[in-house]
Amino acid sequence: MRLVNMNHSKIAIFSLLLLLMSSCRDGKSEADEVMTFKRVKMEKTIPLNNEKDSPKCTVFLDMYYASDEDGEPGRRLNSTIISDLFNFYGEVMPIACERFIKNFHEDYIADLTPLYNQDRNNPERREWYDYHYVVTTDVDQGNGPFINYIINLNCYEGNAIESNQHIIMNFDKATGYQLEADSIFAKGYKPRLTKMLLTALMQKMEVENMNELRALGYLKNMQMYVPENFLLGSDNITFVFNPSEIAPMEKGSTEIIFSYQQLQPLLRSSFQHL
Repeated sequence: MRLVNMNHSKIAIFSLLLLLMSSCRDGKSEADEVMTFKRVKMEKTIPLNNEKDSPKCTVFLDMYYASDEDGEPGRRLNSTIISDLFNFYGEVMPIACERFIKNFHEDYIADLTPLYNQDRNNPERREWYDYHYVVTTDVDQGNGPFINYIINLNCYEGNAIESNQHIIMNFDKATGYQLEADSIFAKGYKPRLTKMLLTALMQKMEVENMNELRALGYLKNMQMYVPENFLLGSDNITFVFNPSEIAPMEKGSTEIIFSYQQLQPLLRSSFQHL
């Protein structure tokens, strides 16, 4: 769930623009800039059918969003979150939440009713049809010029294991633009950063080679890669792999942290000041 990719020349201009726009506004440093966030909470549970003991689907949303006071930067931030999470465009957050819940419940009934009718007389399969979808959010504005927007997703959709994921989005405080890897790192960064991530993971797991790493369950039948999930801190970047992305679900999420000093050779010139 990401914005449309830009070509490298546009990204370079975009990065420079962010630096210029966020360096100073009304005499305040970029670290002093803050957005004012509102919060919308919605929860709705519906039955699959009209039976007394019908399976149910619960959707709970707890979403922070920038207020109208934040002007165009706030609208830009909200639009990015809504399009990435809900795949809606041109909606304000409360309406987007209502629409998402409505669509989720409609899909639940349409997709599961025929299957449930086949399993109606099998009590062991009853719990397969109880769904829940829970989204909570956190906002951190304490990391210099950045806003960290963290989406926590918990869902159960008829399987034996609940799914827990974290979606991390980083924004420029002054402009509301999302800061993705390609706008932060210089052209050609991926091979070198991938190698750094792999080396750091091996050190974290205290192994010396790929065979030992894979024996622990990491990177089986796959290679290391640069994750879309990362958190821009005031002094470092934390790369986050969700459960089951590079290791079995039971190992949980995997975090790898690099200081900006370690990443300095890979950063675009407009981010060299970090």
